[in-house]
Amino acid sequence: MKFRTPRLDIPRSTYLQDTLKLFHPKMLIIIMCLTSIGHFLSPNPFNMERYILGILGVLFGVLAAYRFNEEADLTTAPSIPGTHHRATALILLIMAVSIGVYLSDKYAGWIILLAAVAVIILVVYNGLPRHPIHNKGVYAFIWGFVPLVFSEMLQSLTWPTATTLFFGSWAMVVAVSTLYLWGPVTCGRAGSCTKAKGKPNNHLCHSPFISCKGRVTIPKEIDKHMKHSINLNLISIILITMAVAAWRITL
Repeated sequence: MKFRTPRLDIPRSTYLQDTLKLFHPKMLIIIMCLTSIGHFLSPNPFNMERYILGILGVLFGVLAAYRFNEEADLTTAPSIPGTHHRATALILLIMAVSIGVYLSDKYAGWIILLAAVAVIILVVYNGLPRHPIHNKGVYAFIWGFVPLVFSEMLQSLTWPTATTLFFGSWAMVVAVSTLYLWGPVTCGRAGSCTKAKGKPNNHLCHSPFISCKGRVTIPKEIDKHMKHSINLNLISIILITMAVAAWRITL
């Protein structure tokens, strides 16, 4: 794999902007909401340490996955060299796994198995975009089901309840619906999609059905409509998270 070298003519502010892009803030907020919902659904007394460390573990794991994904695509943050993504991803993974080891040692040994499954799938899915598991089903599982259901298991230290599995199924729908919303707007890679205009390019970026070739022909009105839809989707997830949190507090 070829790695980019930093461009010396790019100002530091551009590097900062590209770094912030790699947080994918809207999807990151959704994942954090799903993680919180999982903890709130636990029928057992709420443990703040497991919640905080669980949130941090998911956060580090997701940010590491984003870095592996960027190393493979090299399109979201053009000012940052590929080697930087790999080093950052490895550091974040070590932090996530360290949290899993601590929780496993203090509370239950099988917690490390949850962390291992999540980390392996995240790395394979995002680091190898042409791998057979790179599909909508796996996407729904790792970005929806895993954050919510695994978090409930961490908080309750037992098997997930029927309610949690129901919410886990809902979280899978949330993940895929978000994927469908983002496809028409950015296709994940605006720059590379523009280059694909007028060429027989069947590359699917973020969207499971829209290619870069199709992305650049979408009218501005539709683009604006989809951006509003994305924001409404995010707001609805935040409101649901607040409702579940309020329900938990009243117990």
